[in-house]
Amino acid sequence: MIWQDTINNSELVYTSVPEDKGLITWSLKKTICNVSFHESFPVDKIDRIVCRIIENEEGRISEERLATILGFNVNDDFDVTPKRYADKAEFDIFISIIKPVLDWGLIEKTIDDDKTTYLKLTKLGQKALSTEIKYKFSTGTKILFEITYSFHFILH
Repeated sequence: MIWQDTINNSELVYTSVPEDKGLITWSLKKTICNVSFHESFPVDKIDRIVCRIIENEEGRISEERLATILGFNVNDDFDVTPKRYADKAEFDIFISIIKPVLDWGLIEKTIDDDKTTYLKLTKLGQKALSTEIKYKFSTGTKILFEITYSFHFILH
């Protein structure tokens, strides 16, 4: 289709004039939607192990003690036989194991006045142990725009 032919062969019905400004109203409506939701996932074996150990320690355990229970040498201990030597690589492995459990919010890390780091079972961790389900929470904002218009006709 050739638009110039359409324009040339069309009949002009009405031409807008400056006085028409009040006859047509265009409005823009902005709506902000805040969304919160969660997804559920099965509890992993490592989640269960770490949370159960902390639960058995009355919900709170030092990071060092948990590492030792899991078999990692994270601090020197020369009073035991055989002597135990701290191993930086083992500490890094231990941290990589508990990081996902922390990231899921099943446990949280606190530091006491004496600079000891503790791991504490959260309410989500308690729920995960009883239901075998862990949750991922997400939030977001979406802005929606709506254009509305209205025509006002004046009949003479």
